[in-house]
Amino acid sequence: MGSIRGLWLAGLLGSGVLLACQQKEATPAEPATAPATKPATPPATPPPAAGAKALLQPALEALCQMDLQGAASIFTTDHVCRLASTVRPPIVGREGQRKLWSEVQLAFPDLRAYPLQVLETPEVWVLEGVLLGTHQGKFLGVDPTGRKAGCQFALYAWVENGKIKRSFLVGNPQTVLKQLTEAEGKAPPVPDAPEQPVLSRDPGDTTQIEKVKAFFAAFDAGDWTKLGDLVAEDVVVYAYGDGKKLSGKKALLGILGQEHDALQGQAQVLHAMTTGPWVAIHIEVSGQLVKDLGPLKAGPAFSEEGVDVFFFEGGKIKEWRNYRNQMDLMAQLTPR
Repeated sequence: MGSIRGLWLAGLLGSGVLLACQQKEATPAEPATAPATKPATPPATPPPAAGAKALLQPALEALCQMDLQGAASIFTTDHVCRLASTVRPPIVGREGQRKLWSEVQLAFPDLRAYPLQVLETPEVWVLEGVLLGTHQGKFLGVDPTGRKAGCQFALYAWVENGKIKRSFLVGNPQTVLKQLTEAEGKAPPVPDAPEQPVLSRDPGDTTQIEKVKAFFAAFDAGDWTKLGDLVAEDVVVYAYGDGKKLSGKKALLGILGQEHDALQGQAQVLHAMTTGPWVAIHIEVSGQLVKDLGPLKAGPAFSEEGVDVFFFEGGKIKEWRNYRNQMDLMAQLTPR
């Protein structure tokens, strides 16, 4: 699914502890990734006494004070964060978190993360947010520009005894690189900081997960009638991998049809969770492009992982937020 698939600051993003630091600043009254083997889903654990936001808060307080050791306390000592990248190794342990945060401070000293949404079950937390900062040090080969930059990110985290044990992280470096190098008016817009994050920890309907799986099965089969039955007429899709927004069932079916014609492969849901009207999945799309698809060139085989978040209304998919590392995908499809 090239055009609606999406490593910018990937290691930093893995430190999901950033979330509530900004939540504290915004609303003082309520504090609120060679690829490794895919993480197995850990066994279910009893619900922690405190929720995700409460457990993140002490780490975020520490981060606000630049106490990096304290900030890493939300992770287990053997935490492994896999990245949405085919070339970057995973981040291992708390020391890996501290090292990456220290490095990124050199390029974006004022970097801040703004939470958009926290989805919570006893076994999995899914964190969505926005990173914003000012480019004041060399980054990805680009000398300091003084420009504001930012991207959306998602962290899919497996929790054990109230701490993050494993995680998968996806950000959008392609957008940030364009923000730093392209002329004003041509560069992708810097995203706004969310005002108030959404927290959902109510039990979800598992039939919603089955509908999401059916959605991708219908895509693989090219069954547009079945796929169309699963989405609302006014569905909205945010494709953060390439910075696009689609509105309406007709537009969605059109772009998915183009992708299906260009793709020889399949989409596999690696893990799914649901809470309230939301479903989040960790997904892998692999195969080969047999036709050019926008900037993506046909030829080499590819594999990409990402996070998708769906909102249901009236039993249908009303919103789809799609997180992909478009830069990594384009690198795989570039002839060498």
